[in-house]
Amino acid sequence: RMIDSQSMLHLLVNSLPINSYFNMIKFGTDHTNLFYDSQPYNEATKKQALYFIKNLIADCGGTDLVRALTEVYLLPSRLPNQTRKIITIV
Repeated sequence: RMIDSQSMLHLLVNSLPINSYFNMIKFGTDHTNLFYDSQPYNEATKKQALYFIKNLIADCGGTDLVRALTEVYLLPSRLPNQTRKIITIV
C-alpha cells in the first residue's frame, strides 16, 4: 500500500499547476509537515516534495487524520482569497 501511495503522490506533485501553493502532511498518531505552511510550486519545492515522498515510511502510529486536518485549518492561509483543496491518500 505504501508504494501505491507514493506512486499517487509522485503523480500529484508532478501534475500541480504552475503558480499553485502546496504542502504535504504525513499523518498517523503523530504527523509531520513537509513545510511549515504552503509553499509556491517551483522546481526547488517540487524536488523537496519528491524527496519527502521517496522517504515515506509508515511510522506515525495509527490513522489520526483529525489532528493533521485541525493543524491545516489553524494555519493562516497564504492566499486568503483562495479555497484550500485537501487531498487525502490513505
